[in-house]
Amino acid sequence: MTPAELLVALHHVPVSRATIDALAVCIDVERAAFSQEVVAVALQRLLGEREVPVLLLRTVMVALKRHPALSRFVCTNVLPALIRHSLWRDKRRWEGFVKCCQVRKLYYLFVCVFFLCVFCF
Repeated sequence: MTPAELLVALHHVPVSRATIDALAVCIDVERAAFSQEVVAVALQRLLGEREVPVLLLRTVMVALKRHPALSRFVCTNVLPALIRHSLWRDKRRWEGFVKCCQVRKLYYLFVCVFFLCVFCF
C-alpha cells in the first residue's frame, strides 16, 4: 500500500479519535513518506469519490499547516470540487468547509463565493 492509498483508506474507516490521530501522524509526523505530492494525490482521489469523506476537510487543514505550498492546489482544485459536491447540504461537512476557509483567510472565501456564483446561479 502506498502512502497515498493509506491516506485514502483512513478516510473510509469509521470516524473516531484514533482515525483523526492516525491522519495527523501520517501528514504531520511522517513527512518523508507523506510529502506534498503524496497528499495532493490522496486529496484528488478522495475528491473523485461520489460522497465526500467526513474527515476530508480536517485532512486539508492539517495538510495546509504542514505543506503551505498546497494552498494553490487547495484553492483551485479542492475547494471548487467540494462546492460541486453540494457540500452545504450536509451540516458537518459544511462546517468543515467553513473552518477551512476561515483558516486560510479571505482568499479562499473569495474563491468559494466566486465558484458558488458560477455553479449555483
